[in-house]
Amino acid sequence: EAVRRRAKELEIDEIQQGTIDKEKGYEAILKKYGLKDEEIAYVGDDLLDIPILRRAGFSICVANGVEEAKKVSHYVTKRKGGEGAIREAVERILTGKGKKKEAIRSLLSWAKKRER
Repeated sequence: EAVRRRAKELEIDEIQQGTIDKEKGYEAILKKYGLKDEEIAYVGDDLLDIPILRRAGFSICVANGVEEAKKVSHYVTKRKGGEGAIREAVERILTGKGKKKEAIRSLLSWAKKRER
């Protein structure tokens, strides 16, 4: 419930969690939004994530993930899951695309609107 609450606060439209067949949820998201594997950044940490880590355009494993997941990922975070790994991954993506400054401006603007 905490993840769903936080996603709502951040205006994240889609989350999938607690499923054993992660590829089923992944396929549903691809279909719903008309996306291709190469357009996806996926964060995983366990054996059940490996099929999607192999498919995603940019696969990320958190520092405390299992070795098998780390081996198939494009990037392994320095931070552990629950300790800033997602922020690190997002910053890596934004920096790589040259969009970090733009994202910071957007975030600050969004935060000001939410305070009103």
